[in-house]
Amino acid sequence: MTGIHLFDSHYGWHDGDLIIMAGETSQGKSTLATTIAKNMAVNGLPVAFYSMEMSAKQLAARIMAGSTLVASSQTLYGKLNDDEYNRMYDTTMSMRDLPIYFDERSKISFMKICASIRKMVKTYGVKVVFIDYLQILANGGRDNREQIIGDMARDLKRLAEELGICIVALSQLARAGGKETNKEPTISRLRGSGQIEEAADIVILIFRPEVYGVKSYSNGVRTEGTAKLYIAKGRNIGLGSEVVRFDGRLSFFADIQKGDPESGWEAQNEKLPF
Repeated sequence: MTGIHLFDSHYGWHDGDLIIMAGETSQGKSTLATTIAKNMAVNGLPVAFYSMEMSAKQLAARIMAGSTLVASSQTLYGKLNDDEYNRMYDTTMSMRDLPIYFDERSKISFMKICASIRKMVKTYGVKVVFIDYLQILANGGRDNREQIIGDMARDLKRLAEELGICIVALSQLARAGGKETNKEPTISRLRGSGQIEEAADIVILIFRPEVYGVKSYSNGVRTEGTAKLYIAKGRNIGLGSEVVRFDGRLSFFADIQKGDPESGWEAQNEKLPF
């Protein structure tokens, strides 16, 4: 279980699954991945996280931000006052034994990551692996880039089935054309390869309307502090979408609760009609 209602209401994620989590730049892919990794680890499920763009220290700061209420940028680069320091210390003590594993030495190649995953499963019993993100691992030339990405997706699917784990790979979406008025993501825009979709069991798309200047959803509710998640492909589980809370400063996603005073959704039903 992920701790996000949309996914858990569709039976959660399972051994052998390859899940692709996709969005344009600055839509919150890494934040959604770290949120779910933390939710799983808190419930005792060992997870591994490989990021091509962030260090283990940066990932840890993001994972702790929602609990400390201190932005990861402040933790890493700023100065903490006494209250912030005490919250950081208490959170560190409470989270230091969470089964979240990083291996920065393996980030140099896709094959190194696959070897590390095997070791993580054998050594720590890891059940879910997050890889951020596919396109940055495809170092071939333009002519064979699509084939490389497709091959990696199929290899990850085979590895998930072989090891009996769930692998979540983040992916970029190509930007919507400048003349397109509808900026909502589509599965056809998976950057680099349609073969990613073929290999995946589940494709999740992330959309933050406020990034594009959209102030409200079709029912008039404001978009500020929210994101819309889609299950755009769901082998054996079906499709769906739901609006959730998004906090970029504290790096987390969460379900919107009825009457949540910070969300502006007080009048909404608990299950939102999106």
